[in-house]
Amino acid sequence: MAFNQGDDVLGFILEDNQSAPPVGEARVNLYHAAVDAPAVDVRIAGTDTTVATGLSFMNVASLTVPAGTYQFDITPAGSSQVVYTTPSLNFLSGWGYTLAATGFLEQPDSFAVQARVDYTSPSEPAITPPSQPDAMVYVAELRALNTGVTE
Repeated sequence: MAFNQGDDVLGFILEDNQSAPPVGEARVNLYHAAVDAPAVDVRIAGTDTTVATGLSFMNVASLTVPAGTYQFDITPAGSSQVVYTTPSLNFLSGWGYTLAATGFLEQPDSFAVQARVDYTSPSEPAITPPSQPDAMVYVAELRALNTGVTE
């Protein structure tokens, strides 16, 4: 994942948990890639049900949830102050998803939670993924600039 702005582009590699979720559940990988955001807690919106605690910058939490539609509240770790609520997200049984918080909290127009489908259930026929919010996704291929040393 590459992020930041200007000449200060940072990159990191995190491994997705691609294991099959239990029957009737979906796997969700949560990434914290918001440069200026503190560690966060993630709760099911409008409840006290916490699904990730103290998720810090450049880290990931993997969880399973019963298939269904959810919204998540993001709060600074240990706080009840909601700084962002995701749109409704539909998770299908056996599918895997990634939610990545990106952008800058100090620049509200840049902060977002990007959602994507990682994989579909092998036991179900392939169908069009559920509609998720529009998001910009950037993919970068990183290569060494120097292929040799000359003297």
